[in-house]
Order: sequence, then structure tokens, then C-alpha cells
Amino acid sequence: MEIIADAQALDRGDGNAKYELSVATFRKPDAVIFKQRQTSTVSAWVCEQCGYVELYADTPASLKSPK
Repeated sequence: MEIIADAQALDRGDGNAKYELSVATFRKPDAVIFKQRQTSTVSAWVCEQCGYVELYADTPASLKSPK
């Protein structure tokens, strides 16, 4: 079984523009404004045989959840 590692995960926006797919967490999710968003782009790992895809945060430490 072959795995394609670190494939770029893309999203499409206005005018079909390409953007790197990302995930976000919020340090203050209940705040009305100033939620303190934290983001990380994601990379995809793809099984060459069946097409199964797993996504991984490129900088997981940047997504620290509130205590």
C-alpha cells in the first residue's frame, strides 16, 4: 500500500481562487467579538490504492484550546 504524504489540501473561493485549507480554534469561543482565532493550514495524506484521505494540521501547537 502506497501513501502520498503531505499533499496540499486546497479550497476554492470567489472567482475560483485557490486557498490552502485550514482549521481554526478560538481561545474565547463565547465572546461576541475578539474570539482570538487560532489557525493552522492542513496537509492531506492519501492512500494511492483506495483514495482514503486523512487531514493533519501543519502546526498543531498553534491550535491550543482554552483551559
